[in-house]
Formats: sequence, structure tokens, C-alpha cells
Amino acid sequence: MGFASRFRSSLTYPIAATLVLVTVVPMVSVGLLLISYNRTHLETVEKRYLGRQAVSLAGETSLFMTGHRTQLESTARALAAAKSVDVGAFEELLQGFGNQPGNSFVYLQVITREGAGAYVRSPKLGSATFTVVDEAAQAAHETALEGSRVEEVILDLPRNDAPKAVFAFPLKSPTSQVWATLTGVLDLGPLQNKLGENTYAGLLVSIVDRSGRVVVSSVPSLRGMTLTGSPLVQDFLNNPQRITLTYDHPIDLDAGEVLGSVAPVQELGWGVVMERPTAEAYAPVRVMKQRTLTLTALAALIALGIGSILGRRLVIPLQNLASTSSEIAEG
Repeated sequence: MGFASRFRSSLTYPIAATLVLVTVVPMVSVGLLLISYNRTHLETVEKRYLGRQAVSLAGETSLFMTGHRTQLESTARALAAAKSVDVGAFEELLQGFGNQPGNSFVYLQVITREGAGAYVRSPKLGSATFTVVDEAAQAAHETALEGSRVEEVILDLPRNDAPKAVFAFPLKSPTSQVWATLTGVLDLGPLQNKLGENTYAGLLVSIVDRSGRVVVSSVPSLRGMTLTGSPLVQDFLNNPQRITLTYDHPIDLDAGEVLGSVAPVQELGWGVVMERPTAEAYAPVRVMKQRTLTLTALAALIALGIGSILGRRLVIPLQNLASTSSEIAEG
């Protein structure tokens, strides 16, 4: 008779099974309930955390962009309201505006309809980038001369320079005739650097425009890409509000499944997207599950061992009793 047959035919089997039923099964049930509860609780905490981070960064982005835009627009209104225009003083005016504390404009220009005017550029602006920026500024000037405000973003820059935002405002006379334009090119490097702070360590952070195109991202390779393949971004474009979803990342395949949250950037139509791989977000739950399974296996082995020992202790007296009974019966 094999070991398995002897095991099933002896008292070891029912004793071990009883011990497993009494000790292991309740422990597994409680462990699984705790895992389910902890995952639900952790999901809630992670969603709140990502949502708050996205809202916070969206507020900072809005303050940065609208603050600079408002400064430039106020200057344009002041110039337009002036009774006399000193073209020769344009450069001095732009220098003073560009040197204001916290100012991130790297290119400023005032040009009249006749082509007179001036411009100033930041020393940080490289020659290759300046060429691209200057062309964009001239195009914005031509559009603004027609009476339209210009707001656009330049993403494709040499040497992977930080994106630039172009703002252009028409300067109108009291008779609503456009006689000049004021153009400013804003460096988005501070926004790009913001995403690299320790506050966002372990997160995939991207700022997308109203078409779903990535303006800046903590993953440089995503810049300029369109994230409309993301369910989160697609839902946001259809209904710009705070949204949190779990989905597979459409571009960064290494990230796999992610928990994402998006918050709107007021007045710009942009969105701040915060993503975290679920493998990292729910790591504590996974560790707890592994420990529960390990303890379950260990408890089952202990129960089998105890059952085997108890079975042997009970079998020997019973065998002796059976032998004695047989001897008495035989006379």
C-alpha cells in the first residue's frame, strides 16, 4: 500500500483535513477580505492623491501662463492708449519689461504697420532657436495686424529646447485702426522643470493642449505626441473636467496599466495629466497577497504535520485495542 493510500485510510487524513478547515480556511478568508478592502481603500487614496496633484499643478500652470499673458496684454493696452508714440523708445521699454522679476519672456518685439520698431531677446536664446522663434514672431505680427490676437505654442525646436508660447496683441488707435503689434515669446522651461521636481517622483506627468497634444512632459519623448488614444485624454477633450480612470497607457508601453487623473487648466483649455503605474500604486496590496498565500501554505503544512502526528498517536492505541479484542474473542 502506498503512502497516499495509507494516509487516506488512517486517521491522519480526517484529522489533518479538520485542522486545515478550522485554521487555514478562516485565515485565508480573512486575508482575502483584508486584501479586497485594502485595495479598495488604496484605490480611493491614490485617486484622491493624483486628483489633488493634478489640480495643484493645473493651478500653477494657469497662474504662470495667464500671468505672463496678462502682463503683455496690459503693456499692449498702455501702448495703444498713448497719445504719442516714440518708436525710438521701444527698445528701452521692452528691456524694462523683460527685466521684471519672474519674467520668462525670451523675445519681445513692437513693430508698426510701416515696419518700424524694435525687439529684444534673452541671452539664453540660442541662435538656432532664435531663428525659429523670430519666424514665428513675424507670422504672429502679420496675423495681429489684421486685428486678431495670437496664442500658439512652438514645440519643434532645435537641440530639444523647451517649448515656447507666442502671444501677439494688436495695438489699436482710438478709431480702432491697428497701427502696430506687441509680440512676446514665453519660455515654457519653468513648466518643464516643474515636472521634474521631487513632488512628482514616480509619476508620469504631462500637460496637453486642447487637441490632446503634449506640450511638456516628465517623459521627454512624449512631447509633441497626441494622446487622443488615451481613454482619459479622450474623455477630457469631450468633457473638460476632473476625471480619474484606470487604463493601459497608449504610448509608454513600459508603464503598462496606469491609474490616471486629469484636471483642466483654466482659461487655456489645456489639461494636466497625472499617471502612475498600478503595479507601483498597488504594490502594498500585492505584497500583502503574497504574504497571505505564503502563510496559508505554511499553515497548511503545519496542519498536515500536526494531523500526521496526532493520527499516529491515536492509531497505535486503537491498533492495540483491536489486537486485544481479537485475542479475547479467540479465547
